[in-house]
Amino acid sequence: MSAPGPAHSVDVLRKGIIVAALLGGVVLLHRYAAPTGTDPRGLMALGFVILAAYTIGELAEVLKLPHITGYLLAGLLLGPSAAHELSHAFPGALPPPFDEGILSESVIGQLSLLDTLALPLIALTAGGELHLHELKKGLKPILGVLAGQTVTLLLAFMGFALLIGGLVPGMGLPGISALSMSQQLAVGLVLGALGLATSAAATIAIILGVNAKGPMTRTVLSVVVLKDVAVVVLFAATTAAATAAIGVGGEGGLSTAFLHIGLSVVIGVAVGGLVHLYLRFIGVERLLFLVALIYTTAFLCDVLHAEVALVFIAAGFVVANFSDQGEVLIHDVERLSLPVFVVFFTLAGARLHVDVIVQMAGYAALLVAVRGGATWAGVAIGGRLTGADENTRKYGWMGMIAQAGLAISLAGQLPGLFPGGLGEELFALVLAGVAVHEVIGPAMLQSALGKAGEIPGGEVEASAAPAVDRPTEEMPTTALDDRSEER
Repeated sequence: MSAPGPAHSVDVLRKGIIVAALLGGVVLLHRYAAPTGTDPRGLMALGFVILAAYTIGELAEVLKLPHITGYLLAGLLLGPSAAHELSHAFPGALPPPFDEGILSESVIGQLSLLDTLALPLIALTAGGELHLHELKKGLKPILGVLAGQTVTLLLAFMGFALLIGGLVPGMGLPGISALSMSQQLAVGLVLGALGLATSAAATIAIILGVNAKGPMTRTVLSVVVLKDVAVVVLFAATTAAATAAIGVGGEGGLSTAFLHIGLSVVIGVAVGGLVHLYLRFIGVERLLFLVALIYTTAFLCDVLHAEVALVFIAAGFVVANFSDQGEVLIHDVERLSLPVFVVFFTLAGARLHVDVIVQMAGYAALLVAVRGGATWAGVAIGGRLTGADENTRKYGWMGMIAQAGLAISLAGQLPGLFPGGLGEELFALVLAGVAVHEVIGPAMLQSALGKAGEIPGGEVEASAAPAVDRPTEEMPTTALDDRSEER
């Protein structure tokens, strides 16, 4: 999924015309298409998203932003929330289908199957990049960076909870202000657990998009993948403690989280073994096999309450480390990635709520500042104590800002865990923060990779340049370093 080269003024004009033509085509199709017995909007939107969002992603290069940021912004502009706000501000000004959003709620529901395909592809790539010999060599700084962030984020968000709990006059949120100080600290731990979550999807997409490789790239990727496990466990532990402190009880708690994680690993190992056997002894129609395997396994995970991301991370890890088919797997996954990533991130942007972002803007800005500062401190302290390379200590924190699916998924449980409006308040706060992190995070990671000199050519703008040779003794080969010519 390599990024195109730098955009020129002629390219900007041509791509702008393409987007305008696609928008006009959608209006004409919606107005004059012959009615049928089925709803064609989902298929129409899918074609539009793949063409228009990808073009908008390329236009983002003009502002030196990664394609993912363009996809997210395209989804936000074409989604139902922005359409609702614009229709409210300018009644009757938007023609169909823009009055409900090209990516309306019903269309998002119709395209949700692609989300099921995207997350496992991302997780397979992540697991496939975790090579045992690399982890053993860099395990100390990886664990140090992860532990440093965990400690600083939990402490920082405990302070944040006190701030929005009325410690500073005029800054309190009603639900949190009604709690005692000990209860506010417990809620802060929950927010800290959610703050630790980082979008593996955005991280992997950016690294693949700019063909990045190097010590900081490996450390950031390894930490982000390991965070998935840490966040699930930490969220279960902190919510169990917080609900007990508030006196509303809780179901399952930490033991249930460990059970789900263990089950996910077992299923992932089995899936990895199945992938190895298929690639080794059959090896035909590999893409079709992957798609069928992903949907079947996702259904099984839903029935057994296993974590889909952890299952496919484990599967990718097994194939990469205990099979000779690891490079084949990564190659096939990358062949599927581009159109799926375009749709996945565009739908993620369409799900953002403009009204929630505006309502919680002040608190979200404070949350973003607190999380960014705590992440910087955690990476710097943890990296220094465990001997991480200088680029990781200086710029690694910028690669751990992006948030998306995992944070939103876990935050969605808050209304059910904390009654009386507190859960809804916390969910709105987290959602507003994730919306900001989801947009700025990919750009910050790409900037960090450029500053660290781990993008071929040494410049962000040269992201399409061919990979340059690096000394193997300094940067051992990983699957990220082996790019196929098809990309």
